[in-house]
Amino acid sequence: LSFFTNGIDDEFIRPVTAQSPRADGAPATVVYAGNMGEGQGLHIIVPELAARLAGRVRFRLIGDGGRRTQLQLALTQKGVANVEVLPPMPRERLIEEYRAADALFLHLNAHHAFTRVLPSKIFEYAALGKPIWAGVAGHAAEFLRTEVTNGAVFSPCDADAGLRAWDGLRLETEARDGFVARFARKAIMQALAADLLRHLETRRA
Repeated sequence: LSFFTNGIDDEFIRPVTAQSPRADGAPATVVYAGNMGEGQGLHIIVPELAARLAGRVRFRLIGDGGRRTQLQLALTQKGVANVEVLPPMPRERLIEEYRAADALFLHLNAHHAFTRVLPSKIFEYAALGKPIWAGVAGHAAEFLRTEVTNGAVFSPCDADAGLRAWDGLRLETEARDGFVARFARKAIMQALAADLLRHLETRRA
């Protein structure tokens, strides 16, 4: 069997520029963009992380989904004031949000099925050179550890582990040129085409 991962769309392949330094004492900005459903478990992890990182981190959560209302209710019940929940936005504006962030957040709920998936969001995040703070397990965790520099992985839905991961993250923007060259969608498509041609030639022989 041949395996081909998701790839990086051209829109995310841009020169990486250094992040402007934050003012002394200013909280770091952490951005999440995507679905807000049961699969992501944001309603479980974000309220606790945000409450414990008040004054140090502000979250900007962009998107919609079946658990968005529950997420907002959990934030209200915890009295959290350092989380903004924003509606979906066009890709160009979204990329600007990514570029303005100090770190990008990713989380999958603690369900066994999610140990076998590789979220496409990883490829967008990594291409932009931002630190990645990810609550994932299984294949996604292993992929981040082995393929993506300056990432901090923690067990899903574990706020204590999430805090330890945050404290170990370097809030520096850095180019991941090797990752981009390997996982650009064009490169993935070329590898897929070459594999198909190889199989065709084998059958003809």
